[in-house]
Amino acid sequence: MKKLILKKVIKLGLYFFSVLHISCSKDMLNNNIAISSLSNSNILDTSSTMSGLSDTSQYSHNSALSRKGFVELIDQIQKTDHTRKYVFDNIYETSKLSLANQTWPTDRTLIFKDLLIESLRFFLFQKDVEANLYLTDVKNKLLRLSGSFVKSDEYIFMTNTPSHGKDFDMLTAYSIIRPYIDIDSQTKIDNWLIKKAAFHNKEKIRNNNWDIIKYALDLHTNLIMNDQIKINANIKMIETYLQNQTRFDGVGVDLYDRDAFAYHIYNLRFISECFKLICINQQSNEKVDELFNKESNAFKSFKTVYGGTLIDQLELLDNALLGNVKHLEFLRTEWEQDMSKIGLFKGSGAATYMFDVLSYTAKDYVKNIEDKMQSNLNKPSIIRFINKFGATSFSDKRKEKEAGIIVYKIDRVNKYFVPTKEVFLSPGKYTAEDLKNVGLVYMALGEFKSNIGGFAITSNKYNVTIYDKSDFTGNFKSVSSFDHFFIYFPNNKYVTSADKERISKWDKKTLSIVIDKIE
Repeated sequence: MKKLILKKVIKLGLYFFSVLHISCSKDMLNNNIAISSLSNSNILDTSSTMSGLSDTSQYSHNSALSRKGFVELIDQIQKTDHTRKYVFDNIYETSKLSLANQTWPTDRTLIFKDLLIESLRFFLFQKDVEANLYLTDVKNKLLRLSGSFVKSDEYIFMTNTPSHGKDFDMLTAYSIIRPYIDIDSQTKIDNWLIKKAAFHNKEKIRNNNWDIIKYALDLHTNLIMNDQIKINANIKMIETYLQNQTRFDGVGVDLYDRDAFAYHIYNLRFISECFKLICINQQSNEKVDELFNKESNAFKSFKTVYGGTLIDQLELLDNALLGNVKHLEFLRTEWEQDMSKIGLFKGSGAATYMFDVLSYTAKDYVKNIEDKMQSNLNKPSIIRFINKFGATSFSDKRKEKEAGIIVYKIDRVNKYFVPTKEVFLSPGKYTAEDLKNVGLVYMALGEFKSNIGGFAITSNKYNVTIYDKSDFTGNFKSVSSFDHFFIYFPNNKYVTSADKERISKWDKKTLSIVIDKIE
């Protein structure tokens, strides 16, 4: 009897234990589900409010993103918190404000960034029920912009250099929506852009980066129209421009002409714009890699631009940003508004917006300079963010520079003795007769006269000795270059500030030269 009661008690105990275990397990399971749900809710919080994300098959050709970049961005929106958050804050939500704001500012460039944000909102969320609202708003604003064409409307091509960059937001926005709008609207906006291109192509070339600005605007317009013949012609012009662009030490023509480091930065900004467009057009960075390494060797603006590449320009920029090169701004300028701005180049602040565009074709270089400066050169602008996707890096394929010196021939008609010719001399000894044979010395009234305005040493392995007599006698001066670049103007009353700190003075004529290798 006792055994029977014990069995029943045990059985009853097991029953209650099993019920309790199942109940606890269900509670634990429910609790885990709730925690998991809460966790997922936090992770996906922004994406749950961003509806209608495009799929990768909905790509159409544009100047904002390559197909590869579009696929990468859609993937990152789905997978990473920081990408989702950036898109939510800066595109998805901000576009609502742009859409709601229908005021028309006096300075119409103020709406160009809004156009870009709204077009990206449409492009990245084409499945959203509100997608067409953004598409229509961008189209209507562009139609309004295209509604008249008078010279005063061409603000973007007539103001100071930094303003030209604003136009690219508008062009990029149109490139995104163009495949999706009706033919009549396409035709009206296309014709407006073609007129604008014709207008600025008639403008006289100016030294302050105007030629590369024109090439960039023209290339962008032709890319939108998908006119490959004109695109190829643009690329050819850009190649020619680069051939005339860079001195061997990285000083570009615009810096050399205007003597303001800002123009070095502007130049790189618009070249970078061209390079991104070329990459997207060719779906490859092969051509751009070639252009980064293209060596200048041509006569331009009364001087020869010899031996430099865009990579050399970037290295010069490195030194300025890191404080290794001091440079006075706007020492020589024809622009009234710049004449009061003479002062020391302040480094990274002037360069940040250029890195937005450069980051697409030089992502490793930009990261490297940021690491050196221990600073992010940019706030995360829309362009910088978009350019992360599909970005590439150039390869440094520069040839080793020839060792020796560049000798500058004086233009004696010019008020400031600006050099008009550069002659390369390899190591060796040069008498007055030798120098006469290359146009650096001439005969007058039976005696040798010097045309030499100065020289630059292309390597830190060489020592240069100059003499005021033809046979390596008389007064002499020896100079070695322990920097990348040293330049010397003996009789020059004016020296550009790019060269000022690397000057050694010599007030006599130069009639013989010895170039020795430093062991």
